[in-house]
Amino acid sequence: MPFHRWIGTAALLLIMMHAWLTINRYGFYWQNGKMISGLLTGIALIGMVVTGWMRLMKPSGKLRIIHLRLGMILFFLIVIHIIF
Repeated sequence: MPFHRWIGTAALLLIMMHAWLTINRYGFYWQNGKMISGLLTGIALIGMVVTGWMRLMKPSGKLRIIHLRLGMILFFLIVIHIIF
């Protein structure tokens, strides 16, 4: 998958633009479930992209497992973000 890392990085940039536009439009409220789930999803996506690029520099089994688990967590956080 030659473009795998670049697609993930592009997704991160798009999500960061989405977050910036949403916070500028509605403000950030800790009581809003969609804001909190989006924040947690963004943090997981940042971790996913960072571990993906780190695996390019220094591949290890530990980073692979972290990257895979972050992917599973990210999937469920996105579902929660869409449902709220």
